[in-house]
Amino acid sequence: MATVVFQPGLEEIPNHAFRGALMLENVELPQGIKTIGERAFEGCKGLKEVVIPGSVKEIGHHAFAGCSSLTEVKLPDGLEKISFGTFFDCSSLKQIKLPDSIVQIGHQAFFDCYDLERVILPIGLRRIRPMAFYGTGFSSIKLPPTLRAISGGAFEACKLREIVIPPNVTYVGHEAFCNCEYLTKVIILSKEQFGWKDDPFLGCNLEQVVIPAHYDTAYFEEMELHPHKMGFAQWKIVGMPKMISDIFRTVLMVLQRYGLPTELILIILDYVDTNYLLLTK
Repeated sequence: MATVVFQPGLEEIPNHAFRGALMLENVELPQGIKTIGERAFEGCKGLKEVVIPGSVKEIGHHAFAGCSSLTEVKLPDGLEKISFGTFFDCSSLKQIKLPDSIVQIGHQAFFDCYDLERVILPIGLRRIRPMAFYGTGFSSIKLPPTLRAISGGAFEACKLREIVIPPNVTYVGHEAFCNCEYLTKVIILSKEQFGWKDDPFLGCNLEQVVIPAHYDTAYFEEMELHPHKMGFAQWKIVGMPKMISDIFRTVLMVLQRYGLPTELILIILDYVDTNYLLLTK
């Protein structure tokens, strides 16, 4: 059973329909299917590629979990979320582009996808659930400006080297970036000082941290993000007078959306924005 071709008129792939079908390599899903059931293709270790038609509005939890040969998935516009464990342990998945209709990435959605090197997040994304990208292989990711919440362990044990937290984020959960051993640079652009949970950067090797100047640095001391516990020098104000800093901050947000490298963002913050504090070794 190398290939399965479905007849037109089918609207749903039932729960557990092909679970554990080890010989299945290709699936051709016709237009008209609206739902892919829970664990429908879980453990199909020979499955290499899936193209999901635009008619699909819902993909059940763990639908493609454990598809260890899956290298490419094409998702349709119209999906609003990636469910719990949808691509759990898809260890050969190399890259994925999430459609802009998605507003939430579910718990453990890409857990242990350690070959996942490139993820394009949707513009409308609002929440990343716990351990969504645990153990993934990408070294960078652009968080969209619409993002509001990063749940606990969302990027734990990833190969991230730098991260920019967008202005509208109001929540970062417990150990959200824990054990990202290559993570050295963090830029926090959030307008409001949000409630951190315990040690979001526990086990990281941070060398530079940038925060808005209006943040209470004592608050970071409580979170163990301060000079004495991380080996940093003292906080210092960087940049030019405030009357032009707002202009530069707006430009910075626009440039970030169009791919401005984090290294350049740091340079801009160093020289033009007094509204930020730089913590560096």
